[in-house]
Amino acid sequence: MYARLAGRPLAGGSYTGAIPSFMTDVPRGVTLLINGTTVTESRTPYQDDLANADTYYLGGHSYTLTDAEAQILIDAGYSEYLEPIV
Repeated sequence: MYARLAGRPLAGGSYTGAIPSFMTDVPRGVTLLINGTTVTESRTPYQDDLANADTYYLGGHSYTLTDAEAQILIDAGYSEYLEPIV
């Protein structure tokens, strides 16, 4: 059996077992939800979480940010994930 979309065997879960397959080791990016200056991480954001956020950045994607958006992430400790554009 393979984890969905991962192309590798399930580890710890099964399609018919006690552990749902979505709780296995399928690689996921970390989504950042921004509300004001508060940054929250989520590996499995719900549509409502995205709709209620002022801004969000889906894991595994690249974004071009304004200086103000970048400063919020820097202040929250995510500076190592930012790359300046010159």
